[in-house]
Amino acid sequence: MSQDVKCHVLRAGTEVRILIEGHFEFIDGLAFHPTEDCFVTASADGNMNFFDCERMEKTFTLTPGADRGLGKEVLVGVSIRHDALHVACGCEQGLFIVYEAVAPHKFVCERQMRIKEGEGIGVSRIKYSPDDTRLAVGCHDNCIHLYNGQTYGFIAKCAGHTSYVRHIDFSYDSKVMQSDDGSHELLYWDATTSGRLTNTSTLKDVAWASCRSCIHGWDLQGIWPQGRTGAAPSGVSGIHIKACTVSGDEKLAVTIDSDGLVKVFDYPCIRMYAASQTTNGHSSHCSNVLFSPSDDWLVTTAAGGDRAILQWRRLRCPCNQCTGGKGGKRLSHQEGSVSKMDTHTNFRSTGQSL
Repeated sequence: MSQDVKCHVLRAGTEVRILIEGHFEFIDGLAFHPTEDCFVTASADGNMNFFDCERMEKTFTLTPGADRGLGKEVLVGVSIRHDALHVACGCEQGLFIVYEAVAPHKFVCERQMRIKEGEGIGVSRIKYSPDDTRLAVGCHDNCIHLYNGQTYGFIAKCAGHTSYVRHIDFSYDSKVMQSDDGSHELLYWDATTSGRLTNTSTLKDVAWASCRSCIHGWDLQGIWPQGRTGAAPSGVSGIHIKACTVSGDEKLAVTIDSDGLVKVFDYPCIRMYAASQTTNGHSSHCSNVLFSPSDDWLVTTAAGGDRAILQWRRLRCPCNQCTGGKGGKRLSHQEGSVSKMDTHTNFRSTGQSL
């Protein structure tokens, strides 16, 4: 173990080479490259680590703050622009920092922005719109701050949440946003004007972009276990869903929770208390989950004492009877069955045996 509490896995032999290296603080940020099966994580240890799913290794690291001669920042979110030229990370201190890709594995700091309207507004979530015209920054002031995704000029503020913003999703056409918060409210916004949309019946056919993360919605009502609609009742210890994602082919929904469990559901999941395949691997509460662009991989991250990144391989059903997507038949060959996921590799840096 090194002095900075990292655990390195080394291969015996004449050449010393690090095989696995992760984070040593909680991991809150996760984003995939828009077209490649590569992802980036952002952690409270101040590092953004870039990984390759196929090679199953870390490719390089960015350290916002330290790379500019300043102290390390506590990172709480990350997003990659859909043209893959910029990556933005949010900071607990109320900043977001944008890096520009100038060459493979080489980024330069393009700009650093402090959240408008004063000091001390910590960032909780950050996401680019699919058309790259907007950068949405959710904060602990219970608002979403919208910036131009090209020039990063401030556009407007979406105000209406009663707690900090937990997740943000854009529609495929980038015209509508949905967001949920710490009090389990789900709100909708006009992404062009920042106005709140209250006539939700007009939004029933909105197609959400594939990097979806909100844990509430009509199409996800079946993910909640019996007796749990978000927060546990007063005085009752319960499992809380931390994040959710939907596969690009719209066949699977995957949730992670406060008990470290990964649950796979058929999508859309509208039957109450729906069947799921439940598996584990994390020893503490999870923090984020996403499918890769190819849908072949799923990545989950954890906080607490776990601080692990788990990479899962999606196993396709060989029966040729299961269909999915919009209008597809569900659970055709076995009532209550779901597609399977299998753990493939584990990146962690907790000082424990790997």
